[in-house]
Order: sequence, then C-alpha cells, then structure tokens
Amino acid sequence: MTPLNVALYFTFVFLGMLYTFNKVGITRLSILFILVFWEGLFDYFNSILGMGIFNGYQIGTVAYAVYLLLNNKVIINKNKTDLAINIVFLLFSISYWISFFINGGEILTILSQYLFKFSFLWIAYHYLKDIAYNIPKREYVKNVFIYIMFVQIAVAIFKIFLM
Repeated sequence: MTPLNVALYFTFVFLGMLYTFNKVGITRLSILFILVFWEGLFDYFNSILGMGIFNGYQIGTVAYAVYLLLNNKVIINKNKTDLAINIVFLLFSISYWISFFINGGEILTILSQYLFKFSFLWIAYHYLKDIAYNIPKREYVKNVFIYIMFVQIAVAIFKIFLM
C-alpha cells in the first residue's frame, strides 16, 4: 500500500476504536479489550515514531490487566482447574526464563513477549473466570466482543478496498 493508503487505513482503524468506545462505553474492561484488539495501531505508531512504543504498549497492557486482576481481589486458586492452570503456567514461565538466560536477547523485547503473549492469557483467565456466574458482566463482555468483531470486519473490508 502507498503511504497515503496506510495513513487512511490507520485513520479508519482509529475511528473504529472511537466508535467501539462510543457504543460500549469507556470501562476498565472495554479499555483492556480494545487495547488488545487494536495492537496493530500501536505497532503503526511505533513504526512512525519509534522509541520502543510497541514494547511499552505490550508491557503497559499487561500491567493494566494485572491492575484489574488485583483490584477485583480475584482468588487465584479457587479449585483444581485453577491449580492446574497455575502449575502449568509456572512451569512454562520457568522454562521460558531459563531459555532466555541460555540464549540471551534484548530484555525489553523478551519481557514484552512474555507478558503480552503468554502472561496475558493467564491473567485474562483469572479475571474472566467468574463470567459464567455474573450475568451482567457476561452480557457486557458479549456486547464488547460483538462490537469489536463488527469493527474489525469493517476495517478488514476497508483494507481490501484500499489495496
């Protein structure tokens, strides 16, 4: 795509983000999901401005998710499923960091990968595990996902027309 088309595309992506916030409201949960699903926008900002914005975005998104988890006083070991998930995540984490110490790499990149791609799933599981019992939260999450999917599809169609 030409630079103009790329700028048009990411303008449309940004407007889609604003539209989603307008439809679902700005809540702690909507901010988290929109941060995750608009990853490409932050990567674009990083390509324009540099300065490690993308790694900072990934680490910041996980830090925000941890804040939400701690703020809700979620019990991490509630049942056997939680225990199994926690043990597997702990074993994976140990092997990940051993691999880092053996193979090396830039710590900011390794940390952003670990936090955003792996830790985030563990955090999201614990944050959303009560969704089966909390009907208003479940309906809100469903609504947020529906609008995110709608906007993501519209963005993909717009990108096809730009190409």
